Amino acid sequence: MHYSEVEIYGQKFTIKSDLEEAYLDALVKYVDDKIKEISTSTGVVSTSKVALLAALNIAEELFQIRGQKDNIENLVSEKSSHLLAIIEKCKITGTP
Repeated sequence: MHYSEVEIYGQKFTIKSDLEEAYLDALVKYVDDKIKEISTSTGVVSTSKVALLAALNIAEELFQIRGQKDNIENLVSEKSSHLLAIIEKCKITGTP
């Protein structure tokens, strides 16, 4: 566990974390960039409001990716079941 000084949207924070420094830096940059992007596109200047909008935007991205992951897992499961059925059929019939 270590402490890191980070800056997001002009505000400095001390974060206690187990994350590797480079990974934490990437997370901080992503959040900072997202806040700046939303502030620029909406004209919102209130730090708390733009941070909330950024959080909602990031949450939407997360939900979309989770949905994609679930779809892929379901597809892999279906394909695996289908392949196992073919293998079992080949074992029973002796077909290669």
